[in-house]
Amino acid sequence: MTVQATVTAVHRGPDPTTLLVDVDLPAGAPACARNPQITYLEVGDQIIWANVVHEQQAGADCPDRATAVVTLTSPSPIGDRIVVLNQQAWAPDGDSYRRCDPTLGCDPPADHCASAWMDQATGGLDIPRHSARRVEFCDGTWLVITIDVNAAVCGAEPRPGCSAPADITRYFLRFDTRWQVLATTRAAGCAAVLAVEPTFPIAVCERLPATG
Repeated sequence: MTVQATVTAVHRGPDPTTLLVDVDLPAGAPACARNPQITYLEVGDQIIWANVVHEQQAGADCPDRATAVVTLTSPSPIGDRIVVLNQQAWAPDGDSYRRCDPTLGCDPPADHCASAWMDQATGGLDIPRHSARRVEFCDGTWLVITIDVNAAVCGAEPRPGCSAPADITRYFLRFDTRWQVLATTRAAGCAAVLAVEPTFPIAVCERLPATG
């Protein structure tokens, strides 16, 4: 059977029309990955799409991992096009490519308080998909948001007779290449975040009320 390969890195090739694609493959038995290759290629004005696959016997027991390099050859110079491999976008970065973030895209906003960064901040939280968020403070380094996990319990348009009390938690985050959660609380003030991050600016949190 044909299986998508796991792409681990992308580099410019020896000429303007090639890319070298590093892949991680299941190995350890004859039935494991073999013949990694490009099986689909579409070249657009701004984006190149391709699938990177390998062959493998169904149900194969593969206790090890192996690496391989697959050459992608374009009919025209690749230039600065974005390359999408197995639905994952990669952006040129010198002689190599960097993996684009599924939420932020290939060119994250410079403003860490922009909506896309707020999506990143909440995207990894263990909360229902349609929870409501409210930004209480953001300066690009520190972020305070509240999340109401009951906001959509009754649907986007509340059903007649349905009601749900707010269930709100406050999150304190710090930016370090991306937003990272420091602490959560339902209590007023700064105690929860100062217990783990003493440098958090007290003026931001000292007057925050309890969430419920």
